[in-house]
Amino acid sequence: MSAHRAPATVRRKLRTCISNFYPIHFLQHGDRHLRIQVFHCVFYDAEVEQPMLPREETELKRDIFDVPRMLRKQQSIEDALGVTTLEFGGDCAAGLRVESGQRVTTAAVEIQDLVIDGVDRYEANYAGDWLPCVVRERAGNDAVIVDLYAPGSFWTENLNQMGPFTIPASQIRHRQWEVCRGEVLRIPDGEVFTLHEGQTLWVQSRGPGHDEPAGRIELGEGSSLRCAGGTVENDGMLACIISMQHPQYGQRKYKVQIESTKTVLVDCVNGIPDLPAEERSVALQCFTWIFERAYRQMKLRSLGGRGWYFADEGEAYPKTPAERSSSSDWRIPPRVFLYKGFTATSAYVSRGPCLKIDVSVRMIQGQTALSRLNFFRDMLMEVHQKRGLPNPSKDEVDAFLQKQMVGRTCMSRHNQIHYRISRVCIEMDALSTFPFEEGEITYLEYFQRRHGITLQKKQPMLYCPFRSKVEVYIPAEIAFLTGLDEEWKGDREFSQELWQGLRYPPRDHWNLQARLLHGLTSEEHGTPLREWGVALDPEPVKVQFAELDHDPVYFSRKSEDFFRNLREPPLEFEVGTSEHGFDRRPWPEVWMQPGSRLVLDRWLIFCSSRQSEMEAVERFLGELEPMVGELLEAAGHSDRLIISPPTVVPITANSAAGWVKKVAAYEPPWPAKLIKFVVVVIPP
Repeated sequence: MSAHRAPATVRRKLRTCISNFYPIHFLQHGDRHLRIQVFHCVFYDAEVEQPMLPREETELKRDIFDVPRMLRKQQSIEDALGVTTLEFGGDCAAGLRVESGQRVTTAAVEIQDLVIDGVDRYEANYAGDWLPCVVRERAGNDAVIVDLYAPGSFWTENLNQMGPFTIPASQIRHRQWEVCRGEVLRIPDGEVFTLHEGQTLWVQSRGPGHDEPAGRIELGEGSSLRCAGGTVENDGMLACIISMQHPQYGQRKYKVQIESTKTVLVDCVNGIPDLPAEERSVALQCFTWIFERAYRQMKLRSLGGRGWYFADEGEAYPKTPAERSSSSDWRIPPRVFLYKGFTATSAYVSRGPCLKIDVSVRMIQGQTALSRLNFFRDMLMEVHQKRGLPNPSKDEVDAFLQKQMVGRTCMSRHNQIHYRISRVCIEMDALSTFPFEEGEITYLEYFQRRHGITLQKKQPMLYCPFRSKVEVYIPAEIAFLTGLDEEWKGDREFSQELWQGLRYPPRDHWNLQARLLHGLTSEEHGTPLREWGVALDPEPVKVQFAELDHDPVYFSRKSEDFFRNLREPPLEFEVGTSEHGFDRRPWPEVWMQPGSRLVLDRWLIFCSSRQSEMEAVERFLGELEPMVGELLEAAGHSDRLIISPPTVVPITANSAAGWVKKVAAYEPPWPAKLIKFVVVVIPP
């Protein structure tokens, strides 16, 4: 019989949990209404009138978008859109418009307040029509002498100018501008269009029909719009030409169209935004764009995925590899680099919007895919030579490279996007062509023109379909593999050192979070947040909770029989728990009997080849890595416990029968009988 246990108490005292959620609030807005304006952006190469495809060339689009800010002309773009600040979001943008409560009036201007010879400032009621005018002089106390010109035009365009006319002062008012659907207001080249107090510019949104395009403001070359007390209500479109230095072609012109698509109304209570449920995801995405610009100012980089990393602080592993320490050639690259960083996301909790900060580590190989392809090719040739066989044929080399590379993930150097390799195309090289700008272009020319990257002519291409883009080919020279190669997984010393590098104790988590918070609030890097009037609370959200009593855990295999017979196991089988964790470490006895050995070095994960499924598996393995590191550390880094990363096998199939066929036909890179176990992730 087991020993009698006293009844457990239900709850312990209240405690405080410190989260990793940092509240977001607006400064100096108190209890006010805010409008977040969301825009759709289309980019063109103006030299050839070629649009840039959506969700492509994001870095080039960002560079184009940032040119006005670097030239201190961003205010003109923001004034033309009627926002106080503007943030890039790929093919979208967001701006902040504060509700001031000011109402536009069309009342007559007091005669003593009229500005003589002020162009584009006033309009006069002439024969029942309001026409733009220039006040030339006052004619007594109740009349003025004016010159009139064509509606919708600027004085410098010299359209239908006529006068002078004497007009009653009561028939003079501030000029009001309205751009209706399908109309264009073009600011002449080199002109500065100034909206003074009392003036308003309305731009209508697109209509419900395809033949009702939005009203559009076009900024001519060197022209700008400036609000000097006036008001802009732009629900339509802004188009402008931006010149930027291109790595190959020198100064090149691009056209950007920014169209208003949505307005998110936000109530602020004591500066805390109360986001409407139906628009919450849109508002949170806008916050994400603000923080991303700040990350870039902090010199953080997105090395694929959603994290941001200190790309200049990569740690090489192994730290003292045998192949490097025994060689005089220190140019041999390390196996992998580990980069510290963050996965920071905007989230909404009961406190309001918060920035959730998680510590992240990105692992990138130190060699390019081209280097690995050359290594595998040479290895195959060496095997043939040792066996006295002729050099492998082109088909044999092709089949071997497919076996080694298909299914691997790589990160491209030009855009830091992660791609899944579907095929190694040895029949293609950098001189292969593809359709571009109503013609053909080689990959060599394209990467030189678009990204300033000079490629080797002779190298295979990697076929990497990405989302809805089927024809995506990446030069092997600019692709860096992620994950571990098979021959590395059996290196126990390297694996254990790598697990240690992937593991961060709580103190390191807090230090890295503090480093990010300091950067976001600093004078040097916190500009994006200050421009929006956004601040992060330096203290994370704290939650009060009542802690339940800690039940014992039974790790012994012998306890199973007791539970099957509805009996409580003896006390010696218990591993007690408390607020500090386990009373004693139950592992590695979880898997091993005393004196036994466990080697888990060959296991597989089958999953769907869909991008979302692959990313889910990658996140799972990322969460698993530090846990494995703890187990290896608890085992004393002895050879009693060896755990290696799995081989991920993507499956492309549309039915259960197709899955069974693909899984059964798969040949692992080792004899099938050596497989320890298999995980199959069934898609939803």
